[in-house]
Amino acid sequence: MAQPRIGFLGAGLMGHGMAKNLIQKGFEVTLLAHRNRKPIEDLLAKGAKEAKSPRDVAAASDVVILVLPSSKVIEAVMDAPDGLRKGLRAGMTVIDCSTADPASTMKLAASLKGAGIRFIDAPLARTPKEAEEGRLNLMLGGDQALADELKPILGAFCENVFPCGALGAGHKMKLLNNFMAMTHAATVAEVARTTKAVGLSFRTLHEIVSKGGANSAMLQMMAPKVLGEGPGGPLFSLPNASKDYGYYAAMATQAGTLGPLAAGGRQIFLAAAAAMPDGIVADLPSIKVPLPPAPKAAPAKPKPVKRAAAKKAKAKPKKASARKPAARKAAAKRPAVRKPAKKGATKKRLAKRR
Repeated sequence: MAQPRIGFLGAGLMGHGMAKNLIQKGFEVTLLAHRNRKPIEDLLAKGAKEAKSPRDVAAASDVVILVLPSSKVIEAVMDAPDGLRKGLRAGMTVIDCSTADPASTMKLAASLKGAGIRFIDAPLARTPKEAEEGRLNLMLGGDQALADELKPILGAFCENVFPCGALGAGHKMKLLNNFMAMTHAATVAEVARTTKAVGLSFRTLHEIVSKGGANSAMLQMMAPKVLGEGPGGPLFSLPNASKDYGYYAAMATQAGTLGPLAAGGRQIFLAAAAAMPDGIVADLPSIKVPLPPAPKAAPAKPKPVKRAAAKKAKAKPKKASARKPAARKAAAKRPAVRKPAKKGATKKRLAKRR
């Protein structure tokens, strides 16, 4: 049986190594033209073909692999006038290796299923180095029988394939993974800045942490750049990290589990991406991220008023005397004047005495 023809969209940092390994394993690969010509030219020299539009990629393929920056880009690539959807045929398979919004993933899969096109979400972990070596980790969401059918393709660039559950589970697992990784990166960056500010050695701190429970792969990736010993990693862009935090926050909000760590972490990466749009996560220790404004305190709720007090409050106050203080004093000194008795009152009193 002939190997399926592969269409590949997204031959960037991760995609270049993936496509290269597919070519080396004997697959026919058709690439989408890209503004960054360096990886494309290298892959063309290795035997890949180039198409001018997503529709042309689909028309020349049996299986299409997506390694795109976001769900927004995926939707645009699918639905453009010369988009991928226009070239897909019943019986084809789409493998989405992007880090995407699970809600968008489910909508896309449902729309493709209606046209007889199979879909599986298969986001990736590890770095471009492992992509070049064909040693990526893959989180798989979707039908297991389809996953088994795709093993020769996935095995061309992956060392480990982790079945995560039903369709969409791969993208959900990827967001959990990236949330933890980027939170570790933000912690290392802040600690590196604070260590310097208080006059201590990050090298000493690195030695201590490396031998304890706070050690992490992220610390070891970022330490070389902090120590001035190399470029360090990860090479993940700050805008993409911010985007992934947003996807995680949306997923956690829907699940009712969004906490302050995710909200704070997203603000860190939003500010870092604004300060250095072309930066990568390894640059984070050199970026001073401003603190977000403190939230305003909620107004205090009025205490409940007891009924008796409420009645007193409602009672009309007595009218104050309009007279001035001096006039009131003078009035107090004057003797009281008895009112004249009514006619006949004196005779009645005398009659009683008798």
